[in-house]
Amino acid sequence: MADAEKRFFSYHKRPDGIIYHEDGSKFCSSAQLINGEVMPGCMHLSAVWYLSPGLHDTHTHIHDVDEVVGFIGTDPEDTESLGGTLRFFVDGEWVETDRSCFIYLPAGVPHCPYEIVSLERPIIHLSALPGTSYTRTDV
Repeated sequence: MADAEKRFFSYHKRPDGIIYHEDGSKFCSSAQLINGEVMPGCMHLSAVWYLSPGLHDTHTHIHDVDEVVGFIGTDPEDTESLGGTLRFFVDGEWVETDRSCFIYLPAGVPHCPYEIVSLERPIIHLSALPGTSYTRTDV
């Protein structure tokens, strides 16, 4: 394998790639995950598709490093539209948006839970941290 080809990586954290609601409907589908555990030295980056409304990551937590999370709509005709409504708890406040966005979370800023309140089309969610693994402290 050429050196360049070694930099391309495909990995799903969950064997079936899907998180289900209690009623059995699909909530989100794991798209990709890369970090130092699966590629030594690599920062943490994960991506999932949200497929239906629901509450996610129900524990408020902090990280000892900065984090950037993104929620990206999938309408190629309106890339600013989220295609749904997101409520995100950060620094003691709920913020609601229907626009594609990135959220910068400096180290130590309490955040989560978040909720996909409504959904007209799938939403892509990204999480990036500079460390080689995802660690957090619930608060």
